[in-house]
Amino acid sequence: MTAILAVDTSSKLCSVTLLLKGECGTELFSKTLEAARSHVQHVLPMVKVLLEEAGLKLEDVDALAFGQGPGSFTGLRIATGFVQGIAFGKDIPVVGVSNLRALAHHVLQNESEQNECFVLIDARMDEIYWSVYERDIEGFPKEQLPESVDKPERVADALKDHTNMPVFGSGLAYKDRISLISNWSECEAVLEHPSRAIAELALIDFEQGKAVSAEQAAPVYIRDQVAWKKLPGRE
Repeated sequence: MTAILAVDTSSKLCSVTLLLKGECGTELFSKTLEAARSHVQHVLPMVKVLLEEAGLKLEDVDALAFGQGPGSFTGLRIATGFVQGIAFGKDIPVVGVSNLRALAHHVLQNESEQNECFVLIDARMDEIYWSVYERDIEGFPKEQLPESVDKPERVADALKDHTNMPVFGSGLAYKDRISLISNWSECEAVLEHPSRAIAELALIDFEQGKAVSAEQAAPVYIRDQVAWKKLPGRE
């Protein structure tokens, strides 16, 4: 059996998923709650509850996964620090998963007839994080345009050759400022447990040998001016 523990605190939601893959298939245990500015108080108790429900201990987890961004700077730091702390203590490998890629995975699962999607996250500061993903040969999202951060008006120029596809994410708050948005269909899929998509993609990455050590785990902000400070004593 393979056990993946995934955490996402990139938004106002605090989401945790335990994925178990065995001979009989895959089982998911998830908990999500709104925890604006209080992720730190909730994430560990939520992890403990899921492990108890599954009858497992942290030592039974094969890999830790986290939403590495883009998203709330504070939230990304919380998730990174949380998985780093456990990974160091229990010697567990870590898999960071793009939050835009996770959104795309969720959309493509729910929009089975679509082979590409436009995902966007509200970046505040009058900008959005965005990318276009397409379904690869195995059915998983493959980045088609680089993950970027832009003013909403500039996104339309980059996407002029990519229309008539599902659009999903908190960046839809700026849809009136993206002139091409009327050519697309807003995806109705609801991302109830963000950490589920992260866990499912982390499993694929883990099986492909893409996990890293705790000290290599880092958030991805996309905005270049934001720096991640590594743990004390680490180069």
